[in-house]
Amino acid sequence: MHAYSLELLKDHLQNGVRALDIGSGSGYLLEHVPELVEKYIKNLSLSYNKQLKDKQIQIIKEDGRLGFEQEGPYQAIHVGAAAEIIPQKLLEQLDKGGRMVIPVGKGNQVFQVIDKDQNGKINIQNVLGVRYVPLTDLNKQLYN
Repeated sequence: MHAYSLELLKDHLQNGVRALDIGSGSGYLLEHVPELVEKYIKNLSLSYNKQLKDKQIQIIKEDGRLGFEQEGPYQAIHVGAAAEIIPQKLLEQLDKGGRMVIPVGKGNQVFQVIDKDQNGKINIQNVLGVRYVPLTDLNKQLYN
């Protein structure tokens, strides 16, 4: 699914644009579990230490449902966990001409491609049925 997501985002992932990647689980994307953030930084520094030092790549421990407004807007947003509904904060942080890919739903989930045109109009395309872990808060993820 990560490769498929990147294929859908490839035209929006050019040098110099801002991208937001949410929902690690395994320590390879934006994350809110501190141990996974540490793992991610360690893994990433093996190949991208210069980009980390130069802050071309930033690892942020936050609630992915809220995005990261202070660095937006983003041309590309990838969400690697299923939201029950599309988070409004992520739509707001999607730049005009940008694209977000996100699994949406509880139980029956659908992988959606969301494009924002130059006027700010949102277009949502359902691509395929999927099964992802839920996009949730830290306490629910760790203790339920």
